Amino acid sequence: MNSTVVQQADRDAGQSAAATDAPRAAGKVVVLGPMPPPIHGAARVTHEMVERLRGAGADVVVCNSQGRWHRPPVAYHASRAAAHIGAARALLRGRKTEQRTLYVTGAGGMGLWYQAAVITCARAMGYRTVFHHHSFAYLQRRVPAMRAVVRAGGRSGYHVALCERMAASLHALYNARNVHVCSNAGLFNGPSAVRVTPRDTAAQRPLTLGHLSNLSVDKGLALVIASLRALRARGVDAHLHLAGPAATSAAAALIRTAAAEFGTALTYEGAIAPAQVPAFLRGIDLFLFPSAYAHEAEPLVVLEAIDSGARVVSFDIGCLGSMVPGNGWLVQPGDDYVAHVVQIAAGIIDGTETTSSNADGRQADARAAVARRQASNLLSLIASPGSANAPRS
Repeated sequence: MNSTVVQQADRDAGQSAAATDAPRAAGKVVVLGPMPPPIHGAARVTHEMVERLRGAGADVVVCNSQGRWHRPPVAYHASRAAAHIGAARALLRGRKTEQRTLYVTGAGGMGLWYQAAVITCARAMGYRTVFHHHSFAYLQRRVPAMRAVVRAGGRSGYHVALCERMAASLHALYNARNVHVCSNAGLFNGPSAVRVTPRDTAAQRPLTLGHLSNLSVDKGLALVIASLRALRARGVDAHLHLAGPAATSAAAALIRTAAAEFGTALTYEGAIAPAQVPAFLRGIDLFLFPSAYAHEAEPLVVLEAIDSGARVVSFDIGCLGSMVPGNGWLVQPGDDYVAHVVQIAAGIIDGTETTSSNADGRQADARAAVARRQASNLLSLIASPGSANAPRS
């Protein structure tokens, strides 16, 4: 079912890029989405898309929907509303451009209503609309705001899913058409090969757990700390490296309590710059990602952990089911995550637990090639004049 929809969208995008050998100027693209700061996955994707579209020659107008995140709630929502009004104005200014596209980095909550309104305006002005999904919150059940987004785009609106599971859910719940799958790995330096080797027990260093995120209970902080506690209670010389800002007061309290409990066995680095992430990940044995966050989709930090060679232990939610196999272990939601970590750690320590194989490397190479092709097709879909004015319905 949905694979046919996805493949047709991919073929359309590929054909638009190769329709003629003569070089063509890219069209105008109005980008509506969050831009850093603060740094989070959707903001990083928006920034990367803007850079790539400009590199392809598109005339890009950026409308930052991030809002004044450090302000009180009323001021924050007012700033977000103003950003979407600004996007509508940008669409109006560009309406006479022959080739024009609205690219939206999708929200996951109330922001969907703002985006539906902008998409409605864009469609009325003859823009092609491309909605890039980054949340699974509206893919567990039908949500009115997402139904409004799909209706606003009409049958000619394009949807970008991060994985096949997301694409299937969009079709099943909302009958979304023109679904194009593009993994985040195609936009960033995803793993070109995975070569995980058994841990060198001769080094006699502690088993090092790692967790990097906007730290919160929803993202799994409490389970990460509980995993360290369980291992040390069993006599395992385990250490935990934490990094990322504490997103809530509850997270900050958990970190303070854990630091007092574990002393030097716990290191908290706070927020770290993107350039510091690779070094952080190379220093760990297991990357713990027990997120139950409702919006969790295809977290960039997990792609980075895989790329670094760290083995990942995550719940099978969002797109993680297609990311982690071959690079770590999946735990089904509702299962005892801490017990799984204890079992996996025992295997790593005695050398029986490893994900290393030439087959894993070849599969990773193949997945990376597919992701790069998906990203190329997506850029063509957005910027190529040959396909910029799809018929409206």
